[in-house]
Amino acid sequence: MLGSLTQIRRVAHRLVCLRTKNTEGAPFRNGKELYKYVVVRTTRAIKYLPHKGPQISMCAAMWSLIRKYLAVVGLCALAFCVGSMFLSTWRPHIIRLLLRTFEAIVMASGTTRFAVVYWGIGLAVAVWLVSVADTYRKLKKDTVTQRPLREAIEQHSRQAKITTWTVILFSLFAYGYFFVEVIRTDHSGLVSQNAQMREANGHLVYDLNDRKRNIHVGDPAYEHIKVLFGAFILFRRAIGDKAPCEIKISAPTDSSGPSDPIIRQVADVAAMASGCGVFGPGDGRMDPDAEKEAVTGMKPGLIILHTRKDQAGSLAFYDTLAPYLPLTRSYDDMPATVNRGPTPAPILIWFQFSKDVNWVR
Repeated sequence: MLGSLTQIRRVAHRLVCLRTKNTEGAPFRNGKELYKYVVVRTTRAIKYLPHKGPQISMCAAMWSLIRKYLAVVGLCALAFCVGSMFLSTWRPHIIRLLLRTFEAIVMASGTTRFAVVYWGIGLAVAVWLVSVADTYRKLKKDTVTQRPLREAIEQHSRQAKITTWTVILFSLFAYGYFFVEVIRTDHSGLVSQNAQMREANGHLVYDLNDRKRNIHVGDPAYEHIKVLFGAFILFRRAIGDKAPCEIKISAPTDSSGPSDPIIRQVADVAAMASGCGVFGPGDGRMDPDAEKEAVTGMKPGLIILHTRKDQAGSLAFYDTLAPYLPLTRSYDDMPATVNRGPTPAPILIWFQFSKDVNWVR
């Protein structure tokens, strides 16, 4: 050990000082001679360094290192997959990823699942069986051999091991490659989708803020408001400009949801366009009679339009709103006139809303 280190130190010293090549003091004549001296002396020094076990070549050492690295990576991946299978949150994702990897292999092969299994495993097994059968046939003709089948299998055992390991390693390599490819494709797809969603969200936020402040004439909501205004204006013209009137609206207490905005739109537009007094819907928690009146005869998903049979303008009013609201007419059970001032106004229209009323179009 000391001698080897001394030779290395001597080489380093001569490289630094560039003194002489030998004890006679002959100088180095050129760089090639210096390079040869360094290589020879260093190789001799390293050769005698202490080491454990027999000396191995550089290729063998690199291959051993690569195998250990692959083994560590494979064990880590196996441990991750097996460990994830015991986690309820990860299990469906791992199973789905493994199945999608197999589907990617099938698609890349341009064939079916059966063909992948057949050509990958079935063909190798068939070749081995044919080889064993051929050897068995030859040994059976030999009268000296007492167990031809066993000897045939033993002769081809090495072939079976090589074939098995070749199929396994090739399958693992293909599966590993497509496993990474599927993850990369999914990641690329998610990144692209996220970018598209961010861009779409920006447009949606701008559109939402715009619709908060402006009514778009191409939207259904604008058409709904226009139809409501037209229907109530025509109704006012039919009953006369100065005729007293009331419009009643009733709805169940728990009629929130799609019915609520429609009730508010009908009430607001009726008050402005018809000039009639609009009342309702009443609070069933405060007035039990109002709740009873609202649910009696109610039809789910419909609005019952109560009017007198001979009410002027009622048919035109129904025909205007029927294409947009789920209406059905009724001539019965008109509520009595409520004295709200010096001149009582008769109730000419009663909207009886039910739950979950939606616009027809």
